[in-house]
Amino acid sequence: CQEGGAVLRLAADLGDTHGLTEVGLRARYNLAAVALESGRPADAVREVDDALVQARERGDRGWERMLLSQSIAPLVVLGRWDQAEPIAITLLTGTHDPHSAVYAAAFLIHVAAARGDHDTWQTCRSVAEANRDTSHADLASAAAVTLARDALESEAPQEALALARPVLSALSTASESVEEAYAICIDAALTLADASAITELESYGASLP
Repeated sequence: CQEGGAVLRLAADLGDTHGLTEVGLRARYNLAAVALESGRPADAVREVDDALVQARERGDRGWERMLLSQSIAPLVVLGRWDQAEPIAITLLTGTHDPHSAVYAAAFLIHVAAARGDHDTWQTCRSVAEANRDTSHADLASAAAVTLARDALESEAPQEALALARPVLSALSTASESVEEAYAICIDAALTLADASAITELESYGASLP
């Protein structure tokens, strides 16, 4: 992870030096992903913020949307809900990009449920339902996380566990989606007092690098 981060940092610096904005944006996007995988959400937000300056100077709406999408999970984790919420709502309702919308829903639904915002909660659920059968692995995992959170908040822990558990072994899934799925699995298993599920989740956690 450190080696990959060093290579990406060099790529970002070279992109800046030689005016290769696309290279710099991609490098910083991936640096934010490395920070998330390493459990450094504040660093992820800083990388995204730096990249957003470049994307907006360039007028690159595609990269701006991707970077805003990437910022939601760390902002929610850091408790910066007032900052995360308007970004997520814009991606959820103001774009035609299903990936950004579903990814936003996966974390916005947590905020909406905690705040009793039932309209936003149901919008998140509807977006996830519309994309739950997609063949895109990351999209399907984000939809599953959203529906699992919906089930957990609706006092259906067995359904939540069934929806979230497969995300832990899904291929090509963003680390923040896996972490959210794991948190939901733990809450559901504890609510159910399911000793076998708790033991299995402990084993999963212990097996990680």
